[in-house]
Amino acid sequence: MSKFLQGLLCTSFLLSWITTSGTQNYCEGNDSGLFDSARVNSALEHDLYTLFTCKDNLPPGASMQNDAVACNWFVGEALAKWWGRTEFFLAPAGRYMLTSELAAIPPDGWTKLGWTELGVASDQNVLLNAEEAAFQGNAVIALRSGHIALILPGGLASSSDWKLNVPRAAQLSLNNIDHAFVGCRLSRSWSGSAASTVKLYSAPKKAG
Repeated sequence: MSKFLQGLLCTSFLLSWITTSGTQNYCEGNDSGLFDSARVNSALEHDLYTLFTCKDNLPPGASMQNDAVACNWFVGEALAKWWGRTEFFLAPAGRYMLTSELAAIPPDGWTKLGWTELGVASDQNVLLNAEEAAFQGNAVIALRSGHIALILPGGLASSSDWKLNVPRAAQLSLNNIDHAFVGCRLSRSWSGSAASTVKLYSAPKKAG
């Protein structure tokens, strides 16, 4: 695919996202009042919106990924920029690991990469610990093969679908414009029936 066409596809997505949601996704408006504003990191969330942009200066192969495999690109860029975590970037291939590749990492592999597995998203204590880890400044992700999201600080909010209190999240889902958001409930990322298959991981911010 030509660079021009890649840019055109990316621009079309962004225009559609803005037209559909105005300045924010519908769930951000609906969910915003459910969280603890004293725990929300507004500066971080504002910065995450800057990743909802088209990129034309990525390494070979990565610009196509920006257009076609958005969720792991978004999380990978965020982890690198705000937490100094670059282990998900495959330099020889010029791209971030796919969610299927991340999901295939064994437990000891996550440990070697500097990440701690918190547990599955169907466990209320795991969700509580994930939000607390995010509040303490750690990088926290929710992962299932096929999709990945960031966990953000902000306390927990009730989800009728999950029948749990869930943390705040951020994600980019290129093929589903309504699912591109910052500051919605994690239950917007997966259905309640999938929660037991979603794993959460935490890693400290790297110095420098």
